[in-house]
Amino acid sequence: MDIYLKDPAGPELHIPVNPSEITARGAKKIETVNVINIGDIDFPTGDERSGISFSSFFSAEHDKSYCRTDDIPKPDDALNMLINWRIAGKPIMLLITETIINAPVLITELSYRYVGGEPGDTVMRRDANGRSQVAAPLG
Repeated sequence: MDIYLKDPAGPELHIPVNPSEITARGAKKIETVNVINIGDIDFPTGDERSGISFSSFFSAEHDKSYCRTDDIPKPDDALNMLINWRIAGKPIMLLITETIINAPVLITELSYRYVGGEPGDTVMRRDANGRSQVAAPLG
């Protein structure tokens, strides 16, 4: 499995280390109507992808035992790319090979930390929101 984030205007980021899991959330849109003498009735109005999240890290050193590509970005460069995409608030493409996930998303949340004993590595968690940007249905 490989994870790619691509800005339609240019840069692409190949996440070098696969997460242990990827979580995709979806929901059914419902409109509730109150009918006199009957009560509330729910009407489905469509589907909504409410988010995709995963955690990974940007390794300062290439290690073929867990890096998916030989061309790993510098951790600070990769993190800055994600931060800039989040701040811009424009959709980027998320492709996760070997899954059905291939859709435009917004990076709505990005957290990161630096871990003692792992100099140069940056651990990150990213959440993407695919609402109204759905290009592929969730299984």
